[in-house]
Amino acid sequence: MKDKDTPMIVMMVKLDNFLAFRDFSLNMSYPKKIVKSYIKDEYLKDSPKFRYKRLIILMGSNATGKTSLGQMFNHIFNFMIRRQTDNLLSSVCDKSRNAHFSIDFIVQDKTAVLYRLEVLIEPLATSKEPVIRAKLREVQIKRQDSYESACSRLEKQEVNYSDYIEVLRRIPLFGFFFSYPMDVLPNTVPKDNSGEYRDILEKVLMVLDSAITHVDIVPEAQNAYNIHMQNGRNVLIQEGQVVDTSILSSGTKAGIGIAHILTAMKGHSCGFYYCDERFSYIQSEIERAILSVMIELLGEGEQLFFTTHNTDILNLSLPKHTYTFMYKRQTEQGSEIRCVNASDYLKRNTDSLKRAFENDTFSVLPDTRLIYGISGAQE
Repeated sequence: MKDKDTPMIVMMVKLDNFLAFRDFSLNMSYPKKIVKSYIKDEYLKDSPKFRYKRLIILMGSNATGKTSLGQMFNHIFNFMIRRQTDNLLSSVCDKSRNAHFSIDFIVQDKTAVLYRLEVLIEPLATSKEPVIRAKLREVQIKRQDSYESACSRLEKQEVNYSDYIEVLRRIPLFGFFFSYPMDVLPNTVPKDNSGEYRDILEKVLMVLDSAITHVDIVPEAQNAYNIHMQNGRNVLIQEGQVVDTSILSSGTKAGIGIAHILTAMKGHSCGFYYCDERFSYIQSEIERAILSVMIELLGEGEQLFFTTHNTDILNLSLPKHTYTFMYKRQTEQGSEIRCVNASDYLKRNTDSLKRAFENDTFSVLPDTRLIYGISGAQE
């Protein structure tokens, strides 16, 4: 990708027959204007009625689809921009029936355009070669448009499915960044010509481990940094990998990837960011501080998905529509992932989001009876 890619905003995604997503949808618009919101400008600059969530905090128990959703976004974006099909095809759950996804998104260059891409994958079990068809609708967003009014014009367009390669050529290039709870892959280490990454990496790691004194660049190595400790020991990071993993804690090692996404956001190099459970080993107050910085770093037309298990995040002064809870239910067809928006339940500013979550207002808390049954405890 270029140093800076055109921002894109996701407004809606629908998934059917991918992983555990069946008839799944997630909407990133919101109907009510928020006065004095902590998150600024959650609308298009030239179309103030066109409101979108700049920050989407995804919460839920283990195996409820938070990471899977990020993976599907990644597969879809790489399909759209790079024509990559392998990961998309491998994500089809039931190979004997159609798989389908639809995504509404905005790409802003000189003007803002709302696109709707629909992709149909025919049953893989009945064909030697995968058959992928697509159709694309697009409308220029007008000044008085809301998301709903622009969608109504989209839906009036009669478009047929056709060869996906020809359809995808009409989609402008856009930038995206994914950060998962794993070691940074070698090809994702940022180029640090200005020293920005080193500076951010040093600040993050020094907060995570008070024994770290400073971080410097190793000039004779490719993408390498030296972490200096108070006891005189050094830890080498090269291409995002810690050479001696026994010295740093799990939380400190997680800080390497966190510094990467902060660098990308500060440089506005992508526009769409998905930060997935990078803070599992990090103290709650530090996670809250870094999320606050991420919100401040969000530029015009940029969007951040942030997944977490930390319920302290529910106490932040954020709009209710920021929070989406994911859960998995069992049906006759198998597991299905669903989501619920906090703003669908809590309408008043004075409603306590954390209290509602702890009281299971959203019906998303896990059933822990089997755990208590290990000790013979009774409810």
